[in-house]
Amino acid sequence: MLDYGLHQRQVQKLVMTPKLRQSIAILQMPAQELAAYVAQQIVDNPALDPDTSEDEAEESRIDAAQEPPSEDPHDTDWHEYFDHVSDLGHVKDSRGGWAEQTLPYEHYVRWTPTLHDYLMAQLGEVAPDAISMRLGQYIIGSLDRDGYLRDDLREIADACGVDLETASEVLRLVQDLDPPGIAASNLSECLCIQLRRLSLDDGLRELCLTLVTRHLDDLAQMTRNQLARVLKTDVASCQQAVDVIKSLNPRPAATLDHVSDAAYVIPDAIVREIDGEFIVLVNDAAAPRVGVNPLYRRLVAEADSHPEAAKFLKERLESAIWLVKSIDQRRTTVYRITECIVRRQRDFLISGTKALKPMTLRDVADELGVHESTVCRASSGKYVQTPRGTYELSFFFQSGVASAEGGGVSSAAVKRMISELIEVEDPEHPLSDQAISKKLRKRGVMVSRRTVAKYREAAGIPSSMGRRRYVRQPQSS
Repeated sequence: MLDYGLHQRQVQKLVMTPKLRQSIAILQMPAQELAAYVAQQIVDNPALDPDTSEDEAEESRIDAAQEPPSEDPHDTDWHEYFDHVSDLGHVKDSRGGWAEQTLPYEHYVRWTPTLHDYLMAQLGEVAPDAISMRLGQYIIGSLDRDGYLRDDLREIADACGVDLETASEVLRLVQDLDPPGIAASNLSECLCIQLRRLSLDDGLRELCLTLVTRHLDDLAQMTRNQLARVLKTDVASCQQAVDVIKSLNPRPAATLDHVSDAAYVIPDAIVREIDGEFIVLVNDAAAPRVGVNPLYRRLVAEADSHPEAAKFLKERLESAIWLVKSIDQRRTTVYRITECIVRRQRDFLISGTKALKPMTLRDVADELGVHESTVCRASSGKYVQTPRGTYELSFFFQSGVASAEGGGVSSAAVKRMISELIEVEDPEHPLSDQAISKKLRKRGVMVSRRTVAKYREAAGIPSSMGRRRYVRQPQSS
């Protein structure tokens, strides 16, 4: 039988207060996101002062109080003003004429033509008449993001009021424009258009056209020997045709698509080598500078007679102080983590990726005396500028394999070694994963064949069968 009753228990648990959530969020923010967040906080909280400390704010307040008051701040001699400048801000030169204003170089924005602009400029040079021009504009406007024409040509002809034959002629006119393969209806047609515009031998061109029109699916599934048997040709010719097809662009619009999401990396820390030692400097220019307005401190002390105003001012002041402390704590944490990484990865800073040692988040957390999640949040999205380049802090946390000396080698270093071995291999007899494993063991890197295959695939390197090059056998007379 169930018994209901009230029981009193004492438990201990962690409560995520709003301030603690804000501190964790600030620790995880990259430099650009933190700058935007602080800018919004400055707008919402008047107790914050951008780009100024308390001493600077106090000095500016004292200097402003000591300045003699002007007679009338609103008294402006407008007649004298307009004798020298116009209402648009133009200034007169020494001859009394209006001087031409030239904008500084930073005010100019570079204009890059889009794919539509590029095709329209070419169409205007080759269109024979107004009907072809209007129909070509319609076709160019119907292209998708990859440069394909997915709409039915008959529907386009009906929409423009022309017959199907005229629409086909204008479509071929658009397909002759640059980049090659534009306005194709599918991948096979796109590749065929590009192949017909290449300077190839007739036999090689026909072989390539046969592959893309009849065996496009087999091209990704079959080996070179199987394709050669299906095409009834030698393996060397099949290999050459496949290489030509791989050089084609399946997305023609990508070559002229200037709309890109370019990401500008601002390092949170900078590592410099001074007299053989690596020094860590925090990039204070990346993090926003913010301080507490001293005026609000005085208003809180003087607002005892107004409880509601005092409560409002106190909340804003506490929020501003917590934000400043959170930003300072983020700066200290990033500095300590970067300093720990530099100590552990000194060989990498001297010799490069091959000397990168395996390191985990727990290793750094135990050394710094913080939680592993703190290291993860502080390293995510943060970058460090080193003599070897700019890297994300998470790049240095690599798993590894054992070495003959008893130490470890990071996965990035193993991938680098595998790439170097493959670069110098014989293309007619490429190294298998087992052969690469044996060569690495001779270097003291204890890896198995499966580990080599895993790292090779992670580096985007095909297997030995995919890397093998076939040499055309000389024909007997």
